[in-house]
Formats: sequence, structure tokens, C-alpha cells
Amino acid sequence: MDLLSNRRDILTLMNSTRSFIVVTAHFLNTANNCTPESEHEMVTLTARRMYQAHTADYIKECFQNITDEFSIEKGCILSITTDGGANMVAAVKKFLEDGKRIPCMAHLLNLIVDGATRDNAPVLQIANRVKAIVFQTISECNG
Repeated sequence: MDLLSNRRDILTLMNSTRSFIVVTAHFLNTANNCTPESEHEMVTLTARRMYQAHTADYIKECFQNITDEFSIEKGCILSITTDGGANMVAAVKKFLEDGKRIPCMAHLLNLIVDGATRDNAPVLQIANRVKAIVFQTISECNG
């Protein structure tokens, strides 16, 4: 594998203070020498517990440790996709260089939808009904 892109995110467990940094590698399987038959591969490298405040410096240190652990050379990383949090944006800039970060469209879309529905009573009412149905279904399935 010569070149790869990463997806990096931080998640915090609900009702908890435990956080993890999750790194997924995306690359082309070059068994076919990057021909049209090359397959896109995606591998979750790690979900590592974070023990400090999520500062850009600490996140950069986590990036470096994970990259070292998996013997990934920085020069092989084409891009890193993250949410738009200032800490993640700064961490990528410190870790690689400006212009290597790709904003996560799923996070962006979620922010747009959340902002559009926050003060929209009819939409919130429908969303709350759907949540109640989902919760009830899950509760019944789990006995």
C-alpha cells in the first residue's frame, strides 16, 4: 500500500466521560497495480482510549503514536477526514500540513439538519414521535 487516506474521529460514550480516537484507513488494493479492477479497501486500525483533554496537541500526539504503531509514513497519507471541530482541524494541520484535511460531509450534513430543525416545532414533533417508536421497538426486541 503506497498511499492512503484516513478517517479520524473522537467518540465519547453516552452517559460517560470515556473517549476514544478511532482511525480508519482507506486505500486501493494494488494487487492489480492500480488498474480499474483495483478494489477500495477500508480497515479500522484502532479505537484508542483518550485520557486527556482533547486539545490539538494531544490529538496530534495520538495521531503520531497510531501512525508509528502501524508503520505508516506521513508522506503516504494523502488526506485525513475529520469533523470541523477546531481541535481536530488544528491537530491535522500540526500533524501533516495545511490542505490535507477533508471535512466530513456526514458531520456537516448533521449540523445543517440539526440547525434547520432546532426551532421548527412541526419537524421536532415528528422527530420525537419517530424516536419514541424506535425506542419502543428496541425495548420490545430486547425484552
